[in-house]
Amino acid sequence: MDTGPLFLQEKVRVETEDDAITLKKKLIEAGLTGLNKLMAELSQGLVKKEPQKGEVSHAPRLKKEDGRINWTQGAKEIFNLVRGVIEWPGAYTFYRSSESGSKQLKISKVEIVDFVRKGKAPGEIVTVEKNEGIVVQTGQGQLLLKEVQPEGKKPMDAWSFWQGARLNVGDKFI
Repeated sequence: MDTGPLFLQEKVRVETEDDAITLKKKLIEAGLTGLNKLMAELSQGLVKKEPQKGEVSHAPRLKKEDGRINWTQGAKEIFNLVRGVIEWPGAYTFYRSSESGSKQLKISKVEIVDFVRKGKAPGEIVTVEKNEGIVVQTGQGQLLLKEVQPEGKKPMDAWSFWQGARLNVGDKFI
């Protein structure tokens, strides 16, 4: 929470493909550019401060459980969650493994897709796209899982995960 005056404001465009990592890089670049501009204006006595507009907002600290995917949410909300928590805590879900019960699966890259299939439950695997990934039903729409990290393993593309995970269309992420 910061309610102090503004000395300089820069706008940064957030693209659909941006996540917390790429956005942080953009913000650092904009911050450095803005700081150089502000220092030049300060040395010339040209700085004007303006009060902030709007309500004071609070941003609570993220907790590990904030990364758990709730498949009843819509595809857009889950897409934004994955992008927003990629550094920490990471977006994750669980799946049932025939060998050892429930296992965690981190999800680091998804895409909103338009497979309109009726009667699928949130979290259910709708289909698998060869060399692309796993299509999962959400509360509203579907997501294509593109990059994942199985528990105890390195990150990999979702198609490779599918090849060895022994999951089936109709299985559910929980």
